[in-house]
Amino acid sequence: MALKAFIYHILAITFLVLPIVSSANFSFPTIFNFGDSNSDTGGLAAGIAFPLGPPNGQTFFLKPSGRFSDGRLIIDFLMNALDLPFLNPYLDSVGAPNFQNGCNFATGGSTILPANAASTSPFSFGIQVAQFVKFKTRVLELLAKEKKLQDYLPSEESFQQALYMFDVGQNDLDGAFYSKSEDQVLALIPIILTEFETGIKKLYNGGARNFWIHNTGPLGCLPRIIAKFENGSSKLDQFGCVTSHNNAANQFNMQLHDLCTKFRVQLPGANVTYVDIFSIKLDLISNYSLYGFKQPLAACCGYGGLPLNFDNRIACGQTKILNGSLVTAIPCNNTAEYVNWDGNHYTEAANEYVSSQILTGNYSDPSLLLVNAYLIGSDLVDGLKKNVREKWPWLVSLSSYGFIFLSAIAEASQCSIKGLPLVRNISELPQDNYGRGGLSHITVAGSVLHGMKEVEVWLQTFAPGSRTPIHRHSCEEVFVVLKGSGTLYLASGSHEKHPGKPQEFKIYSNSTFRIPVNDAHQVGMPELASHCQLQTVDLDHS
Repeated sequence: MALKAFIYHILAITFLVLPIVSSANFSFPTIFNFGDSNSDTGGLAAGIAFPLGPPNGQTFFLKPSGRFSDGRLIIDFLMNALDLPFLNPYLDSVGAPNFQNGCNFATGGSTILPANAASTSPFSFGIQVAQFVKFKTRVLELLAKEKKLQDYLPSEESFQQALYMFDVGQNDLDGAFYSKSEDQVLALIPIILTEFETGIKKLYNGGARNFWIHNTGPLGCLPRIIAKFENGSSKLDQFGCVTSHNNAANQFNMQLHDLCTKFRVQLPGANVTYVDIFSIKLDLISNYSLYGFKQPLAACCGYGGLPLNFDNRIACGQTKILNGSLVTAIPCNNTAEYVNWDGNHYTEAANEYVSSQILTGNYSDPSLLLVNAYLIGSDLVDGLKKNVREKWPWLVSLSSYGFIFLSAIAEASQCSIKGLPLVRNISELPQDNYGRGGLSHITVAGSVLHGMKEVEVWLQTFAPGSRTPIHRHSCEEVFVVLKGSGTLYLASGSHEKHPGKPQEFKIYSNSTFRIPVNDAHQVGMPELASHCQLQTVDLDHS
C-alpha cells in the first residue's frame, strides 16, 4: 500500500496541472498525391521513359520500380500506415493499374512553377492538377456507364473523403540557385507559392477538403548541392550543409506555413495539415548515429569516395570513362547505414525513419494529437477541484500490479465510454511489440479500445536485451518502474532541435522518472537482467 501511495504522490506533486493527449484518427479511403521525385512512384519513368535502371529499387522491390531510391519512399510507408496498397502513377497505363484507392500524379523533377525547356519534367504542379481534374471527370463518366468498374476506380464519395497529399517546391529552389543569387531566390518564393495556392484552390473548388502538405527538406544537405556550391567552410554550416540553400528552404517553409494558415481561414470546411519534413530530415542528418546510421551526407550509390561519394559526371548505376578510366557508380554494401541514396534522394532506411516520425504527429500543424485534459493531484489542489469537479469529474485506474489512482479532469463530452466496459482485464488487452523482440506494449487507457480521448496510459514489459526504439514525443512522459531494472538513454540537450550524445541513467524497481517534451530517449534492458515492467503516462503541456 505504501508503494501505491508513493507513486501516486510523485505524479501528483511533479505534475500539478498537465494536459494529456491521445492519437487522432489518420484514416482515409483514397489518396491523391502531387509532387516531385520525393513521392514519384513511377510517373516520370512512364511519362518520358526516364532511365531509372538498377540498382534503383534493389532493397525492397529487387528491381527498378520507377522510384528514385533503393526501395520504398515516404509515400509508400504512409500508404502502409493507412493499410492501403501502393499508389499507381497516373501516367503508367501498363499492367492494368488499379486506382480504387487513389492515384499518384507526382513526377520526378517537377516544379510548382510552369516547366520550361530546361526542366527535367514537363509535368509541373499546374499540369498535375489539370491531370487530376481530367482523371476525376473520366472516372465519374465511366462509373456512370459501368458499375463494375468501381472495383478499379474511386467512387464519387471517395473523391470527397480522400486525402490530397503534396510534396513539391524543392526543385523550384534548387533550379533557381543555378542562375540567381540567394536574395533573388528568396524574392522568388512568394511567386512560387502563389502558383501553389492557385492549384490548391482549384482542387478545393472541385470538392477536395482534406489537404496534407509537406514542407521542403534541407536542400543544402544533399551531396549534389554540397559538391556544387561549397566554397570554403564559410558557406557550410556545422553539419556540412550549404547554408544558402537551407536558408531558402526555411524561408519557403515559413511562407508555406503561413499559406496553410490562410487556407484554414479562407476555405470553409477544409482540413489543412502542414508537415514539417525539414525538421525531421535535418534532425536525422545532424544526429544520424543516434538513429543507427553511419553516413549522413555521403551518397550510398555514387562515385568518388567519402566524404560525399558523388561525382556529377556519373549517375548511380552508370558506367563511364572518367579521367581515362572506366568506372561505375555502384551502391554501398549496406544501404541502411546511409541517409542519402544517390546524391539527390534518400535511402529506404531514411524514408522509413522520416515516415515513422511523421506518424508520431509531433511534426504536424495542427498536431495529430488531441489535447483536452489535465491531471490534478488529490490533496494539493482542493481549491481547483471544487471549481471544476461539477463539470469534468472522472477517474482513471491503472496498473495490473496494484491500483494507482489518479484524479483527473476533462470535459465530459470528450470522454464518453458508452458501449465499452467500465472495468477491463489488462491481461486481455491487445499487445504489440512494434517490431522489437522482447518488448510487450499494452495501451491500458486510450482512445481506440477504451473510448477515451484525453489520456494515454501504457504498460510495457521488457525482456532481457530488449529496448524501445529511439523516439521523442511532443508531450511529457512519466514512467513508474513496477518491477526489474534497466537503463534510460536520454539525449543531452535534446530539448534543442539537434540532440547530442545520450546520457545513461539506471532505473530500478520502485523508481520513477520524467521525459521532457521532445527529448529523444530510449529505454532498454541489459542482456542478463530480469524482466522489467514500466507504467507510462503521457502528459502534454500545449
